[in-house]
Formats: sequence, structure tokens, C-alpha cells
Amino acid sequence: MRPRATVTVVGLLLLAGCSSGGQPPQSSPPPPPRPDRALVAWAETVCAQVSALDELRPEDGAGAAPYQVSSTVGHALDELAALDASGLADADSYVATLTRALERLRDELPAGDDTPPSPERVTARSGTLATSLHLAPSCTPLDPPPAMTTE
Repeated sequence: MRPRATVTVVGLLLLAGCSSGGQPPQSSPPPPPRPDRALVAWAETVCAQVSALDELRPEDGAGAAPYQVSSTVGHALDELAALDASGLADADSYVATLTRALERLRDELPAGDDTPPSPERVTARSGTLATSLHLAPSCTPLDPPPAMTTE
């Protein structure tokens, strides 16, 4: 009777397996990828440069000054050139396309002396401004630093 019980159990298991409708068991979707520091830094650099470039677009018909465009494009090109590849084909292709477009724009910009003087050139004419410029967080400290009092 033992072989008959085994056949019955096997038959019941086969029937139970077939009664599920033949659908594979549901699996949960894979978890989203974890953030990566290098990709966050990559995204920050790209987004910051695109945002700065977008600010050059005229809102009321008045375009940005040529020196502002030249400066912003040059800075964006420097930042994008220093950027390591993300390793993602679409993202790296986007940066390469953006870089080529900015290089063409840079080459089309007029070359002229309509750029404003650098802060360092301005401070050469004004000792009062030198101290303030040297202490301003967004400015590059002057070398050599201006003579300052403890006031």
C-alpha cells in the first residue's frame, strides 16, 4: 500500500501545482538604486552649469552683456572639462553634446575689450576697496593681502 500512497501524494501535489493557473509566483520589484556620491557630485556640477547658462536667456528681450555670456560659457566649459565621466552612456552623451554646443558658441562670440576690469585691477586704483574685496567670502583673497587694521 505504500507505493499507492506515494502515487496519490505525488498526484495531489501535481494537481495542486496545476491549479494555481500556471502563473509564476509574484516577486517584488527590485529596490531602487542607492545614491552614489560621485553621481550626486556629477549631477550637481551639470545642473549648476545648465542653470547658470539658462539665466543668460533674455526674459524681456534684453540679452546678457557679451562679457557675461563669454564668462559664463567659459566657466561652464571649464567645469564640464574637469568632470569625470558618470559611466552612464546617456548622461555622458548629454555632457559631450552640451560641451560641443558651448564650444561652438564660444567660438562665435565676438572678441573685444568690452569685458569689465577684474576686481584685482579695480583694487589697484582703490585701496579702500582692496580690504573689502579681500574679506568678501565670494572673492578670491588678494595676494599679497592689503594692510589692515584691527578695527
